[in-house]
Amino acid sequence: MICVLGNKKGGCGKSLTVINLAGVLVNRGEKVCIIDADTNETINTYIRRRERTSQQLEEAGKPALPFIKVEVRRPDDKLVRDLRELSELYDHVIVDTGGYENNAFKSALTVADVVYMPFQACQADLDQIKPTLTVVDDIESMIQDNRDPNYQIDCRLIVTLAESRSKDMLVEAREAARSLLDQVSISNVVISYCKEVRKIQGKGITLADKQFTGGRAHPKRAMYELLADELVGKNKVKYRRIQKSVRTNTSAIS
Repeated sequence: MICVLGNKKGGCGKSLTVINLAGVLVNRGEKVCIIDADTNETINTYIRRRERTSQQLEEAGKPALPFIKVEVRRPDDKLVRDLRELSELYDHVIVDTGGYENNAFKSALTVADVVYMPFQACQADLDQIKPTLTVVDDIESMIQDNRDPNYQIDCRLIVTLAESRSKDMLVEAREAARSLLDQVSISNVVISYCKEVRKIQGKGITLADKQFTGGRAHPKRAMYELLADELVGKNKVKYRRIQKSVRTNTSAIS
C-alpha cells in the first residue's frame, strides 16, 4: 500500500504522524519504507536517531527496535517508478512530502492508494489546504481524461495537533471541512497534541515502541493504532467523499 501525507503548511504535525504511523505498522510485523521528500528531511533525521538507539539496545543485550526503512528524495523528483518498485518490496510505503506544486507530491498522487492531508483545527489551516486540493483535483482530472474516467484519488483530511480543551474547535473544523466533501473525505481519527511524543523523538522512538509504567502502552498510542486501522480499511472514515458523476470523454484510453 502506498500512502502519501502532504501539506504545504509547516508545523501541522505531518512528519510526527508519519513516523508514529510507521511505528504502529512495524510493531505489527509489517515491512515499512518511508520516502522523505520534504526539504527539511525530518524523517531521515528521526530514523538515523532510531538506528543509533536500536544499536545501543542491542549492545546492552536488549531487543532492537523494529526496523523502518527510509529513503530520501528531493521535492522535485518524480516518484512513480520508485514507489511502484518499493511497493513490491514493502507492505507499506509512506511518503512524507510538503505537498502543493512539487513533482514529488504530484507524481506520488498518481500511484497512491490513500492520501492524508493533515490540518490543525482552525479555519486558517483549512484555508491553506484548498490550493493543494486544487492540485489534487487537477491530477485526478488528468487521469480521468487520459486513462480511467472512473478514477478518484482517495484523499482524506485529518485533524492533527488537537488540544483536549479545544473540542469545540475540533467540531467546528470538521463541520467546515464538510464543505469540501466533493473533493475529499474526512478521517474519523484525530491526532491530538502529545507531550510524550516530543520527549521520545530525540531517540527516534515512537509511541508504539515505548513501554510505560507497568509495561502498559501509552494511551495516546491508540490514535495512531486507529489511523493504521483506517488506512488498511479496517475502520471507516467519518465522512466519505461525495461521489461525482462519471466523466464522459471519448478520448479516454480504455
